[in-house]
Amino acid sequence: MKRVDQVLPALVYGDAIGNHTMEIRRMLRERGIASTIYAQYIDPRYAHAAKSIDALEDEPNRVLIYHFSIGSPVTKKLLTFTHSTLAVYYHNITPAKFFDGVNPQLAAELRMGRDQLQLLTRAPIAIAASEFNRREMIEAGFADVQVAHYLVDFARLDAGARGAEAKRIRARYKDDRFTIAFVGRVAPNKCQHDLIHLVNYYRTLIDRSVRLLLVGNFANAGGYHTRLQMQIQRMNLHDTVELAGPVGTDDGLGAIYQRADAFVCMSEHEGFCVPIIEAMHFEKPVFAYASTGVPFTMGDSGILFTQKKFEWIAECVEHVHTHPNLKNAIVQNQTQRLRKFSIERTRADLAQILDALH
Repeated sequence: MKRVDQVLPALVYGDAIGNHTMEIRRMLRERGIASTIYAQYIDPRYAHAAKSIDALEDEPNRVLIYHFSIGSPVTKKLLTFTHSTLAVYYHNITPAKFFDGVNPQLAAELRMGRDQLQLLTRAPIAIAASEFNRREMIEAGFADVQVAHYLVDFARLDAGARGAEAKRIRARYKDDRFTIAFVGRVAPNKCQHDLIHLVNYYRTLIDRSVRLLLVGNFANAGGYHTRLQMQIQRMNLHDTVELAGPVGTDDGLGAIYQRADAFVCMSEHEGFCVPIIEAMHFEKPVFAYASTGVPFTMGDSGILFTQKKFEWIAECVEHVHTHPNLKNAIVQNQTQRLRKFSIERTRADLAQILDALH
């Protein structure tokens, strides 16, 4: 096998797929395999690391790993290739309904993605980023799907937590306020609005000094971001809820996890949800709504809830916080679960799939 290249519609700095793509490139090159990233959109911070999709040509003895999560002209281009070997790496597609009325163009691209997924079932290699994604691929018509989880470099997270930006984050939140955090792009399916409702209950019933940190990019959901700002204003939570914007792995994200007392996820659609295991790495108790791929990531660790009863969830978070032995037991169980997603194990799983292509 001469080379393994990666293709995706957008190489975005700091998001799960972008980080994963960069880790795969690093792994391949360490193994002596030539590898280039091609994308339609390339974040300026990754300009050194990728080439335009226009430069991609169909060649024999080349495997193309296609990171698929949205409809794109990239799919149409790859479907015309007859010499390269296509490996579809499925990261799941957010249901378009979440973006109707928020970002119509994105909603259309997501619907296109569902249609294109059917066309990609002819690809000779199928990889899923989670068991949940694998089941969706099987339902779509893929015959044989292997799971290779995200390559999350926790050492990089730790290093970022020691950098200059991390020091500024720690200085900003140096008080002792109880802090609930969620990390993920600001989008309707992530349900940051439910987290705001939750912290309002917490402030009213338990602790007025509580803080909610919402970390994530809102570039593709400006209308939803405005809705959250209005909700914060309407509920008089401007001193309680902070929309912190995006914070990358190398830009101090680890310091956010370090500062948090609990990680709470209300998302209603996840293919995997990398921030869950990042929070586990920093030994924070994880509370999550049991939707889509989240239970597959959590396993039997953390606290899963099947109903969004804000008062109950707030009391549960407080109970864990005020009972150290219970909190330690939850964290220890999460640490056990985290072994499944160690960089050594996830690299080995992906390497086994790639080795079979020789």
